[in-house]
Amino acid sequence: MTSNNKGFTLMEIMVALAIMAIGFLAMSQMQYLSLRQKTMAEMGTFATNIVESVSDFEMANAKRINSLNARVYLDSQANLLMSNQTDYCDNSPDAVCEQCPCNPLQVFVSDTYDLTINNNNEITCAPVDINNFDPTQVEFFTDLSICRTVPNITPTVYIFRNVNSTFDITRTPNLVNINITYVVKSAKKINSMDISASIDDVSFGSSLTVQNIHFSGHVERDWTNFITLGGGTWNEVFVPHIP
Repeated sequence: MTSNNKGFTLMEIMVALAIMAIGFLAMSQMQYLSLRQKTMAEMGTFATNIVESVSDFEMANAKRINSLNARVYLDSQANLLMSNQTDYCDNSPDAVCEQCPCNPLQVFVSDTYDLTINNNNEITCAPVDINNFDPTQVEFFTDLSICRTVPNITPTVYIFRNVNSTFDITRTPNLVNINITYVVKSAKKINSMDISASIDDVSFGSSLTVQNIHFSGHVERDWTNFITLGGGTWNEVFVPHIP
């Protein structure tokens, strides 16, 4: 008696298994790419929030310092009691700068940066742990090696602040224009750089986020007619034009 039952040959089974394997491989790659894109999007969101927090804090700090300078100026014109009015700009524990008057624009640059030099430029770096982030504690450094070895910080990302300023002496009062670019790079990319690399070697391409800010300020030169306190000279006071 002849049987008509037919089964699968070994070759057919192997071909079917190969097709299924290719399908599963493609699905796993799609899942990996999807997870990678999700991770990158989350990092981009974190980076944007970090930059906005840091830039907002620096803007607010500049406004606060300008208000403190203005308070001394207005009180001195009104012949009010000046005791302790300059504690914010001397060597007291609450001082925000060493000598009166404080320069509000100095919060955006290092202590050695000279805003009166035309076409001056500076790049600084700050490490950030997104799991323990406080914009008031972010500190920028001009040296990349110091930035990468700050004690008690395990960076998730690094913020770079590129400042370019111009000083126009043809205007009265003199005008300062400041352009700031904040760039966030992943810690993995920065830490993979050679130990001898400088901050100028950092490429700002393929960054997690970029933010540009532009504002100006002017220099008041006649405050010394009213103010003689604080151990400083009040004839060159920087006034920011920050909205």
